[in-house]
Amino acid sequence: MKAVVVGAGIAGLVAARQLGLAGWDVEVLEKSGAPRPDGYMMDFFGPGVEAAERIGLYPRLAAVSYHVEAAEYVDATGRPTSSIDYDQFARLAGGKVLSLL
Repeated sequence: MKAVVVGAGIAGLVAARQLGLAGWDVEVLEKSGAPRPDGYMMDFFGPGVEAAERIGLYPRLAAVSYHVEAAEYVDATGRPTSSIDYDQFARLAGGKVLSLL
């Protein structure tokens, strides 16, 4: 079987991986010419963590994740407008939150 996966974000890459493991011939299409130079942070919790555990990726993701203490949102002038305490967030999310750059 052949599949075309559109988008090399986390959902596209996981779909491509799982299809490839199932024996499919997979091609991933991505409009961006390269990764973002500054990257971006992704948080896995709830269903994302459950999916990572089911497909065997959780140990590797946990090994390369960052411990984030807080995230702060600022306005155009740099003034903080709100924040999230990640330890509290992790407790509310069942104890497992992975932050990946």
